[in-house]
Amino acid sequence: MLKDESIFVKLCDMTKKLLDENNQPLDRRFNSIDEQEMIDFNQEHFKNKENKNFFYITAKLFVEKYFLEKNINNLEYEKKVFSLIQLTIMEQLMDRFDHCEEFFKGFAGYIFRRNFISVFEYIAELLLYEVSILNTSVIDFLKYYSLNIVVMNGQRYITPNIETNGGLRWNVSSMLSIVKLYFKAQGTIKHTQKHINDIEFKLMQLHINGLTPIEFNKKIINKKIY
Repeated sequence: MLKDESIFVKLCDMTKKLLDENNQPLDRRFNSIDEQEMIDFNQEHFKNKENKNFFYITAKLFVEKYFLEKNINNLEYEKKVFSLIQLTIMEQLMDRFDHCEEFFKGFAGYIFRRNFISVFEYIAELLLYEVSILNTSVIDFLKYYSLNIVVMNGQRYITPNIETNGGLRWNVSSMLSIVKLYFKAQGTIKHTQKHINDIEFKLMQLHINGLTPIEFNKKIINKKIY
């Protein structure tokens, strides 16, 4: 990979898998890769500015692919969500660094566990945005969690609830009025910040030798006086 105007080469040494006395992998959480390998890689090459938005991008790719393109259903989501997110992370890593699938499969599981809450907070915000623009497939997906009980193949199942920290239950109707206001406010904030940035840029163009026009004129006047 290219890093800080230099080239970094990582040898993909799969002989460092953790094995028991029968040569069977011990720790399958991280694809049987030595955890210290992943700790070192994370500290040296992953905690930098260019990866600041990595998990937001992960959530965005996940929502776009599985909610907006494939319209994942609730049962498939509950069965596969962790593996699908880990796959999304792994694909990003392989695109950014190299194609050592064995290592990055384990590393994807490692960083997913360490950033578990952040990933799902981003996913939740992206889904709520879809609710605010009345995306019917996402609304139907979330309605499932207000059903209390569903019957499948003659069996009754209790559905999970969407709740606040205080135990207050949410449904799509109660979400809708709030998220519309929230994303409208977010849009206003972004527009205002852009306007402020434009004004600051124009003000910087008026500077002379690093001084504002007022400071520059004052300097000239002082020189004339003395």
